[in-house]
Amino acid sequence: MGSCFPLTVLVLGEKEHVLNPVNPFHHCITSYSHYIDDILLIFDGNENQLLDFHKYMNSMNKNIRLSIDYSQHSISFLDLTVFKGTDGQLHTT
Repeated sequence: MGSCFPLTVLVLGEKEHVLNPVNPFHHCITSYSHYIDDILLIFDGNENQLLDFHKYMNSMNKNIRLSIDYSQHSISFLDLTVFKGTDGQLHTT
C-alpha cells in the first residue's frame, strides 16, 4: 500500500454516496464498515486524495457535515483501537 492512508473514520456518512461508482474516489475505498452513524473506511490513496474525498462527501448534502480522523498507523473506532501491525494486517485492541 505504500504511502496510502489505510485508516479513516467518517462520521455521519452516507453509504450510497461513499460506495457509489459515480464517486470519483470509489476505487480508493478498499473496505467499508459502519455502526449506526460511524463509518470506518480503508482508503488506498494519498493524503491529498483523502482530503479531496472528504470535501466531495461534504458537498453531497449541505445539511450534513462529515468529520474525519485519519492515520497511517492507528485510529480509534467506537471503543476499539484499529492499527496496522508489522505484518501489514489490521488488528484491534
